[in-house]
Parts: sequence; structure tokens; C-alpha cells
Amino acid sequence: MKIDFPPACGGRELFINRGGVMCAWQFNYKKVYQMKKIKLVLFIFLAATLSCSTSAPDMQVKALPVLIKEGFINNNEYEIVCIGYPKEGLTGVQSEESAKRAAILNAYYFANEKFGESVSPDKDGRVEKVTMYDDYCELRYIIKKDNLKNLKK
Repeated sequence: MKIDFPPACGGRELFINRGGVMCAWQFNYKKVYQMKKIKLVLFIFLAATLSCSTSAPDMQVKALPVLIKEGFINNNEYEIVCIGYPKEGLTGVQSEESAKRAAILNAYYFANEKFGESVSPDKDGRVEKVTMYDDYCELRYIIKKDNLKNLKK
């Protein structure tokens, strides 16, 4: 219900609601609530953007190629040739062993991608050849299982 009542609100309109009489120039609670929602959404968006765009300077990730070759030798054997890089900061034997372990884990990963759970790379596979270079290790991994070609995904 709307009433023109000049003295109370300085000549402005009055609204009568459950809470009593309110001047038109007073708060409109629906608009205030909507503005708070908009500010909250913008704040969340800004926080998410800033948190995703900043990273610690020591946490740099490099995407290096690890797969050299993969394919069937025959119906029962599958060959994976991949590379492993050592963990940074290691030297000597530790660096070599870290690179070998990384290459083996890469071979396991590619075997799992190709055959899923039908092949267990640690039981059905073996390391055929390991070649060490200055900053990486190259590994030839052979998976051998009866009728292996029919087991691929």
C-alpha cells in the first residue's frame, strides 16, 4: 500500500509493510541482498584467479618427452622404449639409480595405459636394456604374455 505523506519523509512516498512504515528512500532489502551476492561471487572469482595464477618460484614443472617407441614385437611380446630423468640435486650413483627408477615407472605407466589391469608390468615384464647418458636413462622394457595382442584396450 502506497501513501503520499509529505511531512514524515520530507515529501517522499511512504510504504506500509509488516515492519511498519518505511520511507521509499530507506533500504530496499532485496537490492542489498542481491548486491551482497554479487560482491561475494566477484570476491570468490578474484580469489580463485589470484590463487591459480601465483606459484612458488621453486616449483617449476617441466614437461619432458619420455616415450621413444612402443609396439608389438609379435603376438606375445610388447616393447616399450622410454626415458627416465633423475631427481634434481642428485649426483653420481644416486642420479643414475633415480633415472633408472623413473624410466621403469614410465614403462609401467605406458603398459597400464595400453593393457589396463589385464597385464601386470612388474610380473609380466622385464628390463631388456638400460643405457645411461649424462642427464637421463634410456630403458627398453619387454612385456611377455600369451596372446598379448588380444589383451590391449
